[in-house]
Amino acid sequence: MKSLLAALALVCALPQVVWAQTLLTPGYQFNSDPTCRELNGRLYLFTTHDQSTVNFQGPEDFWHSMFDYHAYSTTDFKHWIDHGSALSIHDAAWATDLSVWDGDLGIPANGKFYAYVPFRSKGFEIGVLVADRPEGPYRDPLGKPLMTTAIMREHGIALKTEAQPKQADSQSPTIVRDENGVPYLLFGQMRVFAVKLKPSMTELDGKVFEIDVPLRGGEATEYVEGPWIHRMGNKFYFSYMTYKNWEGKTNSNFTNEDPAGPYIQYAVSDKLFGPYAKPKHWIYPVAPDAANNQHGVCTYKGQWYVAYHVPYEGKQHRQVAITRLRTNKHGDLLPIYPGKDPGVVPKDSVSLVLDAFAHKREAEEFHTRRDAFEERGKKQDFHFKLKQDGFLHFRNVDFGAGATGFKAHVSCENSKIHDARLEFHLDAPDGPKIGESPVRFTYWITYYQELTGAVQGAKGVHDVYLVAKGEGGDAYGRLFNVDWFTFTR
Repeated sequence: MKSLLAALALVCALPQVVWAQTLLTPGYQFNSDPTCRELNGRLYLFTTHDQSTVNFQGPEDFWHSMFDYHAYSTTDFKHWIDHGSALSIHDAAWATDLSVWDGDLGIPANGKFYAYVPFRSKGFEIGVLVADRPEGPYRDPLGKPLMTTAIMREHGIALKTEAQPKQADSQSPTIVRDENGVPYLLFGQMRVFAVKLKPSMTELDGKVFEIDVPLRGGEATEYVEGPWIHRMGNKFYFSYMTYKNWEGKTNSNFTNEDPAGPYIQYAVSDKLFGPYAKPKHWIYPVAPDAANNQHGVCTYKGQWYVAYHVPYEGKQHRQVAITRLRTNKHGDLLPIYPGKDPGVVPKDSVSLVLDAFAHKREAEEFHTRRDAFEERGKKQDFHFKLKQDGFLHFRNVDFGAGATGFKAHVSCENSKIHDARLEFHLDAPDGPKIGESPVRFTYWITYYQELTGAVQGAKGVHDVYLVAKGEGGDAYGRLFNVDWFTFTR
């Protein structure tokens, strides 16, 4: 997100597109695949996290570098809190690949909050994780995936056959509940599936079944990904992403006057799992060359909202917007045109602070840096190698009534290092020092140690600088590597 100092009134310009609304994080952090819900009196947005910020645009490689989810919250759309990294690829030991895609977090049940996450490998495997707070930390209660293609085959779902040429990936998971509050896992790409869950939210309770979304125009499927079902009155609205042209095949639900896509479409039914009527366009293409669009629908203080993402200067990076969901007297969802939509984030006097007590504040989220060099770490996640007096700078960190300690994840493969330490300073690299910890040789770049130490003098909102000190740097003068940090109350 842009800083507390700058109003989020910046209009983000894309090729041939100027966004009318204020985006959630213009000029700062990339985020995508939003879902939203009201929790504990706040509106929470949960997003995937394109690597990483405007100031550090890590290589995407077809979104292989989406390492974590972020949580943001507000009570008035004017004052926002970035709660940091809520969940990452490191939170499921069985997940061997490098990214998490479009899932959902903060789902309340049993006095806890659940997350359903597609970990990307050769296909996708859905994990379920649980936390005590919406923003995490999330833990893996099963130690294995909840849904895989192998499980789908066990349930009689045919994948990649001549009759069903499209891969039905374990992708885009979320939870829907029936009229009695029974939870179902909703998921799928190119085909959409559901399966009942037990009250534990971590076990299947029946067979996986497919929701019918008719194929139109030969093999051009109506449904691509991002299923979302919400209920308004007595009707169920099933919305999802689609394209006019998908892999060179034309979808006959579109006309020659329609732009290329992607769209969010919706269909209506009297029943949760259909049959659904012929779909209608809803959120129109965000840009002529956009790779995708996804969304989440929620209520907050009795009003309906929808969050969606738009591209940032091309296809690989995205940022989130949120706007009102409106209907006409017939219950039709009124179209949203991102190039014209004003959104609900006000143009003036908007503030965003970084929660000092986030589960993790990843090093990649810096606003500025000096003598700090990116390097791939564990599971190809990034950490930063710091020289003497090198720093990572984070704007508008909110300590509230005060912090008593810090934690930091660091590594050091430099055996000649001595008198090395990581220091925390306020408002400038040589500003008041609020804490420090020695750093030792850890033998390898992914052999991390967790530093801890006391903090004094940190209250309210400040810029924070992580500063490297020491001697005996490597051939390039680099001392040690910083992966993430946080503070304790």
